[in-house]
Amino acid sequence: MDDSQIKAAFFGKVTASVTHELQNILAIISENEALMEDVLMMHQDCNPEIEHLTEQLAKSLEAIKIQIARGRQRTSELNTFAHNPDFAKAEFDMIEKIENLVSITRRITALSEVRVEIAENQKSLTLETDAVFFQVAVFSCIEMLTCNAFPGTVFTISLEKKKNRPSVQIKGSNPGNAQVFKKDLSTLCTNNSSLWEKCTLVCGKTGFNISVLDDHSGVELIFI
Repeated sequence: MDDSQIKAAFFGKVTASVTHELQNILAIISENEALMEDVLMMHQDCNPEIEHLTEQLAKSLEAIKIQIARGRQRTSELNTFAHNPDFAKAEFDMIEKIENLVSITRRITALSEVRVEIAENQKSLTLETDAVFFQVAVFSCIEMLTCNAFPGTVFTISLEKKKNRPSVQIKGSNPGNAQVFKKDLSTLCTNNSSLWEKCTLVCGKTGFNISVLDDHSGVELIFI
């Protein structure tokens, strides 16, 4: 195990532990929210003069409930992400890893005014490689594409097998000039920019070749 693997395993283990603790905190908040809701229901009909107050409290409790659910979802996703460094190389479901990646990086892509989605009706594909580098490779490609995309662009990730080899395609649907985007992307790749170099480097570590799609504005990763 090299230094980077030791570091990744350490951060993964600590993060997983913290997410468990956060889940326990959210569980305590949820229990108290439910208790407050029960007390409110018991008293809301007792005094008509505080009806307005009880309505406001009910709205506040509903908002707390929504945020608890949101917090549980995010910590669960982060916990799944944190376990990726458990093994340097392992077999995993590619769709599950991409779904996890898209979910935990949603805020990052939203700040760039783009959206990342997974194509519907994707079939499960398994792959044996480094799960951390696989997610880094996909996200590096998303980052590179985002830098050249128009605001409002939707990137769709799809999986398929080509000659029995797993393939990941990331296609951009642009509200602006798609041809300009495609030209900029091709220029970016052929000029060996730092973003393109990062993508090729990380993809290589997971056993993927990366290339620009001919028929769409996007890239394709093929496992070799």
